[in-house]
Amino acid sequence: MDSMRRPERDKMDFKAIDMHTHVFNLHYFPVQGILDDSGLIDLPGWLARALAKAALAITEDDPLLDDGQPRAAAMPVSMSAEAVEDAIVNFDRYVGRAAQRIPSWLLKDPDILEALRRSGAERGKAFSVRDADMEDKGFVLRCLIDLARKYLVGPVRAIEWLIAVVTQRERDIAALLRKSYPDVEYFVHHMMALDSFYPGPPPTYAFAPRQIARMRNLDRLFGDKLITFVAWDPFVDDGLEIVKDAIEKKGCRGIKVYPPSGYRPIGNVDDGFVPHPDGPSAAVLDRRNQALFAYCVESDTPVFTHCTRKGFEARDGYGANSDPDYWRRVLESDGMRDLRLCLGHAGGTEWFADDAAFADSFPKGVYDLCTDPRFPNVYCEVGILDEINSDAGFELFQNRLVELIGSRKQFADRIMYGSDWHFLYMNSEHLDFFRNYERLFQDAKLAPHAVNFFRDNAVRYLNDPGIRVA
Repeated sequence: MDSMRRPERDKMDFKAIDMHTHVFNLHYFPVQGILDDSGLIDLPGWLARALAKAALAITEDDPLLDDGQPRAAAMPVSMSAEAVEDAIVNFDRYVGRAAQRIPSWLLKDPDILEALRRSGAERGKAFSVRDADMEDKGFVLRCLIDLARKYLVGPVRAIEWLIAVVTQRERDIAALLRKSYPDVEYFVHHMMALDSFYPGPPPTYAFAPRQIARMRNLDRLFGDKLITFVAWDPFVDDGLEIVKDAIEKKGCRGIKVYPPSGYRPIGNVDDGFVPHPDGPSAAVLDRRNQALFAYCVESDTPVFTHCTRKGFEARDGYGANSDPDYWRRVLESDGMRDLRLCLGHAGGTEWFADDAAFADSFPKGVYDLCTDPRFPNVYCEVGILDEINSDAGFELFQNRLVELIGSRKQFADRIMYGSDWHFLYMNSEHLDFFRNYERLFQDAKLAPHAVNFFRDNAVRYLNDPGIRVA
């Protein structure tokens, strides 16, 4: 997309809440399975195995987050925000430094050697250990990255995001987030429990209890300005017990539901549902989801769901499980009208489609849910709608928002700011994302709703007395 020429901005006189961020690193992912079969980064299996091993090898561990009560005074960051930005901008130079964290023994791994052999064959040169000089770790990592760029199905900057951002320590990632967006006071960060949905080795850290405990400690280190939403996994028998414990005892303040992993929020028993090969029966999925939503209504716990056709799809086409119509059916079920729900991404990129396509789209379904008077607690957020960074996208979204709020004023009380950072890092204009929404709400017709969009709607949705913003 072409970047806009941006004038000097008028700084907001209040702090924002970002409803959609991530601060985990690769130790929280089943990395090989995601690289091989995620729908976001899709590489051949032989390359996914090699790149996963190399990427995990350079991903730093942080023992401080396993401490029972870590102290903020003990939290120096090891890589400044500027250094991470530089790693993205000068990525090829950064690779040589990052590669030094690869242990020498890994360079003899069969999957690494197979990938290097294929790399040599593609250059018309037979590979041998001697040719590679296996002490040159930078050479090895660059070969894997060059191959990944060639075979990549996904965002252009996905490899840079993977190697330069998601291999950092969690506290460095969180520090980069805070440094990048100084106008934001609170960052809601979402966990992703992906182990059940992808093949291959599990994450370095078990989701429960270790990932949850580490995220809670990270929140403490940042003065509780990070707000954790724990991930929901309906494939495991004790999924409800895990999220209840996270909410009631571990400091998590909401629940993240991710249908593209292989389930619908409701209607898994209906015709047309494509079951995940490793999942429980459709009836069990419906029963477990129903129990989760009943708990959330009873405890008034916020639910945040992915709602766009794409994302981390465990199988091709699973993004369809995010259809807002399924959430309408949930809300129309007995006892569910008060479910506190946020539809992430506000339905996705069809916000920027023409009028005919918009009329029959996920975003239109989101708009209808957010303005349905039967459902008082339904919201949406605009994470990674990066078309806002182009002139045409900015103008179209602005006009559409003016029109929709003019038609149903209550929509201005339901739409919220969110970025989907660090996934937003895959867009080279990630820093412009906040600024362009800021400019958007300087329009005379939208300016009266700016405080709601950036702050007050989030405060109402989160319904947490501990959140106090200036």
